[in-house]
Amino acid sequence: MHYLGIRVALRFTFLDKLARVHLISEKLVLVESRGFGSPLTLRLGSSDVDVYDQLIRGTYVPMLHLPGVRTIVDLGSNIGLVAAYFLTNYPDSRLLAVEADPSNFALCRTNLERYGKRVQAVNAAIWSSNGQVQLKRFRDYYATQTEPVDNSSAVIVPAQDMQTLLAAFTIDTIDLLKVNIEGAELELFRSRVDWLNRVNSVVIELHGAECEKVFFDALTEYRYGLASSGTLTICRNLRKAEQV
Repeated sequence: MHYLGIRVALRFTFLDKLARVHLISEKLVLVESRGFGSPLTLRLGSSDVDVYDQLIRGTYVPMLHLPGVRTIVDLGSNIGLVAAYFLTNYPDSRLLAVEADPSNFALCRTNLERYGKRVQAVNAAIWSSNGQVQLKRFRDYYATQTEPVDNSSAVIVPAQDMQTLLAAFTIDTIDLLKVNIEGAELELFRSRVDWLNRVNSVVIELHGAECEKVFFDALTEYRYGLASSGTLTICRNLRKAEQV
């Protein structure tokens, strides 16, 4: 768990509430927490604070103490808070951060800068094929969705499928895969999924019944330990059925 100290936490919460009702303009803040080697940059009045609160409340604690974590892939890194959490708790790991929204990506690189060469980052959307997608932004930044391009005035970003992504960064095994891509798991898991054979454990936020079905359909040939934590679905020790 990470603690701000009661006075700092109360002030932080108060300022965030003011920003959410537009009584102060959105601004960047540095937040220091026990367990992180340097402060994290957040945007007041945005869902950055909600993600940070997830970490404070220990939502990702079940993903700690996995054996032999060397390679982590974070699909939907947002501003890098969960990535920083994993990098801190797995000091021998390297991490690939994938984030589609350029605004989030810029802050993600700032928050992960201290980890140096342990981090590689790509400003792209994970998708079922290579190409381009457009962003559908919401005011609080968190739930930025990707969708096929149909509007030339939209924010257009590169899209990569999982096979291309893993090949580009020479990743043979994913010890820990974190996925929070705001519904694009439909595209990710209903296309070619043979790359799952490289994954040891998954933590994913599923967005609705259809996403849940597509995800578990993709895991039909696998065995795993299933758990949940808050809004997260966790699959540990993923392996092909014939390997059991």
